[in-house]
Amino acid sequence: GKTYVEVVRLNDVCSQSFSMDFSPDGSTLVVAGDGHLLCFDASNGSKRGSIWLDQYFEEPRFSPDGTKIVCHAPDDNVYVLDVKSGRIVSTLTGLSQGACFARFLPDGKTVVTTDWDGPAVLWDVTTGTVRKKLSVQDTRIYDAIGFKTKQQVATSDENGSVRIWSTANGKCEAVLPIPNALQCYDLFLSPNEQYLTAKSNSRIIQVFEKVGP
Repeated sequence: GKTYVEVVRLNDVCSQSFSMDFSPDGSTLVVAGDGHLLCFDASNGSKRGSIWLDQYFEEPRFSPDGTKIVCHAPDDNVYVLDVKSGRIVSTLTGLSQGACFARFLPDGKTVVTTDWDGPAVLWDVTTGTVRKKLSVQDTRIYDAIGFKTKQQVATSDENGSVRIWSTANGKCEAVLPIPNALQCYDLFLSPNEQYLTAKSNSRIIQVFEKVGP
């Protein structure tokens, strides 16, 4: 069977590396570190660019077309950055206690974030304004993931539920309970969006299959 061989080793990338991501086409690797993002050619390790700020970035995520990166920082803001120029496209502010994560929705025009305060928030990438807040009373949302085939987002929360939301009106359309779960954490979606998986603190990984149109 196939195996892997080392082709690139990036030494002393930064004093502290926090997280990485590949561009959708797999050609570029972005590394988040102390005060900057570094982009490398994945095939040979040559540097393609760097983006600097006076703080460290966390969990960079490429846009679907690979032209932008979203990441969050300790200043409680989320930054959308242009890969080619390195400039800040927009700054998403107003997260009351800092972002837990941020990622693009499949349309490439919207970013979804969660924070320590509760709701998932949908942001306009260009203007940096809030489009919708997906909130459950007195409940913290942990993860959120968008669907390509429908205007929907799935979220997981501290009450042990997976919820399906409309991105058009911000209303909850379905609740998928996780048995015996006090909290529901990570969500994963299969490439064809036929299956949605959820991981909870009850040591259960539950797989949901799409039914209907």
